[in-house]
Amino acid sequence: MQKTAKVGVFIIIVNFLIYIGLGLPDSVLGSAWPAVRQTYHVNVDYVGYLTAISLVCSFGSTLLYPKLSAKLTMDRIMMLSMWFVLIGLSH
Repeated sequence: MQKTAKVGVFIIIVNFLIYIGLGLPDSVLGSAWPAVRQTYHVNVDYVGYLTAISLVCSFGSTLLYPKLSAKLTMDRIMMLSMWFVLIGLSH
């Protein structure tokens, strides 16, 4: 296998693992919410706010993708996406 092919496969595997990890908080939110409410003293309404923010960001990224794909290659989009995810998870 060529070096560029190995790098491409590595990027795809890391990207896949990151997005599996991103899906976990959505499913855990419902079961963890009672503890979050007690710890941070927030109302139940905040679940709706978090869901709405997630939906808006997901919709925005869907609208932005065609413009990005016209300018960047798939491997660059995946690397950019991974960096944004890592930055978001680190804060």
